Amino acid sequence: MQAGPSSEGTAKGLADGGKAAIAQVNKIESQIHASAAKLGDVGGPAMYQAGVDAAAGLAKGIDSQLGNVDAAITKMASSIVATIKKDLKISSPSLVGASLGAEFPAGVAMGIDRGAPMAASAAGRLGSSVAGGYRLLRPTPMRAAAREAVEVAAEVAGTRTTTSR
Repeated sequence: MQAGPSSEGTAKGLADGGKAAIAQVNKIESQIHASAAKLGDVGGPAMYQAGVDAAAGLAKGIDSQLGNVDAAITKMASSIVATIKKDLKISSPSLVGASLGAEFPAGVAMGIDRGAPMAASAAGRLGSSVAGGYRLLRPTPMRAAAREAVEVAAEVAGTRTTTSR
């Protein structure tokens, strides 16, 4: 009970009623506590189930709208692509892509140039190996010409071994 001028009547009634009035107030307070506990016992599971049902409903609602979500994401992606094409001045053919594309073959050519000595060296070693194999065979004009061609290739590649012409 709150103290103050508005509770004067309640206090006077309790004082006038004596011990019996105070016992009755205490009994009512106990009944209120018991009723609140029963409400918690009954209401708690019901509220829990309401939460479960609400979550299930929310999940079901989201699931039912996945098609709309997918459509919105697709629309957003298309918008992003259109904006990028516009900002980068991409048309058919892409003007930005054309300048970037010109750099790719230049890079490939640079790689080929860097790897050419290794390829020539390998070709020379192959030529020397083949030329060495021809020495074991009985000489014929065709084999001699082939051996000469292989040795020249090996010499050009800088991997000529000591073989006779």
